[in-house]
Amino acid sequence: MTWLFFTYYAVLLLLITIIDANSVPCDNDGKTSSTASSLAAAISQAASDPNKHSWHVHTIIPAQISGLPNDTRVSFDAPSIIMDPIPNDDDNNDSKEVSLTAVFHAGAGAQMLFATYAAHTTTTLGEVPNPQDGWTVTSKLSDSGSMGHLFPMLDGSIYFAYEIHTNDGNTVGIRLYQNIETLRSGGAWRREVQLQRTIALPQLDNTVTTEKKAVRNIGTPTITQVVQEDYGTVIHIRFHYYPIGGSLDLPGVGSIVFPPSGEDSTVVSNYDIWYGRFENKVNNALRIPEAMGKIGQRAEISNEFLLYEAQMANAGEGFMGWLSWRPVLYPLGCENPIGSILPLTLPTSLQTMANPHVTHMEDFLLLSFFVPSEPFDSTKTSQYESFDPEKCPTCASNPMDMAELPARSGTFLVIVRTSCAMGEDDPAFQFQMGNKKRDCRWLANKKKKKRNVICEKTKKCNGKNQAIADCCPVACDAC
Repeated sequence: MTWLFFTYYAVLLLLITIIDANSVPCDNDGKTSSTASSLAAAISQAASDPNKHSWHVHTIIPAQISGLPNDTRVSFDAPSIIMDPIPNDDDNNDSKEVSLTAVFHAGAGAQMLFATYAAHTTTTLGEVPNPQDGWTVTSKLSDSGSMGHLFPMLDGSIYFAYEIHTNDGNTVGIRLYQNIETLRSGGAWRREVQLQRTIALPQLDNTVTTEKKAVRNIGTPTITQVVQEDYGTVIHIRFHYYPIGGSLDLPGVGSIVFPPSGEDSTVVSNYDIWYGRFENKVNNALRIPEAMGKIGQRAEISNEFLLYEAQMANAGEGFMGWLSWRPVLYPLGCENPIGSILPLTLPTSLQTMANPHVTHMEDFLLLSFFVPSEPFDSTKTSQYESFDPEKCPTCASNPMDMAELPARSGTFLVIVRTSCAMGEDDPAFQFQMGNKKRDCRWLANKKKKKRNVICEKTKKCNGKNQAIADCCPVACDAC
């Protein structure tokens, strides 16, 4: 058994080392900042369309699910949302109904700790879920957990990762369900591992080490990949951790050998067949644009970028720290990555956004952010630019106005076209003009007057008949 453990451990260390070694130089100042601007502009525009966004999302947890005496209205916090596959159809309908499953946390569990729940809703593709119809809470997944993340597999099974709360420190649990229906109903899982709270901490020379040390908390997991290797199932994760005696949440990366699945909801606690370490690349990339505080949740925008949350002020859980949460775009696969703060100030003067999540919905991205209550307090926002410049070098140059209605605290859901968010149209889309095939890039080079005429033409794109502007929104200035 000892030999087997060290074999797994050595392979996991090698896997993470290989991931680092595969990085290449990239155009940080160009594409990353340009994409950050495009994403910010797409979010800002969607925030003015009532079909594209919703503020202050809440839901009702039935008493029989929460275990509380009464039904409870709660904030729909930090939802990880996945979309069920859309059946193929040829009916050219202008809309498609989509089914969404989410996990979220709320203070409605045993002893009023955070509990994690599953919920379900439907919406029209391209529109945000209607907050008036709401999400239907279907089950409780954990009495003491938060920051859930869903990772569906091609065979229909689904991994659920979450942060487990305990009195002596938090850790990450990873659970495998047979299918999404079983998860939604709160049925039996096949296996769960609860990670040992030890990782490889930073070295002075930033080298990868095999030495693991205890940390206070490991949490906010994101599964990035699940790979079947000869020796078992390997789950790659990103997370953040809180060192013993530290003051900041720091980024981490790791791999787990997931044990063979049972059929009896088995839990393996203090699971040590995993290797995690400080993610120095992410840390350095987000410190360059002077994010001085905590680095937390992250979500995949594309295979090129992650969207992180980071605090511009090193103020921890103080109100200045909560005011300073900003979304930061991080480029993947770079030798020396540099993050780019989203230049995002919504029409409501809101800048403060945390806990990014992203759901890929065909040609759209559904994003969610947690909006703290602090931006709505003028006595707090007025102090922002005078905060300690050593703890927040950007505060003085970034005065903050009090956020205004209709923006409200809690979860903000917003849906944008992927092409608009990335600042580039789909290079694979083509349409017939005369006897030639044309694409969005060809269209973008035409003079505005001619381009406007072409953009209004109806063609077959995205599986239905619609204006070319719907398939080339960037080229047609239709974002």
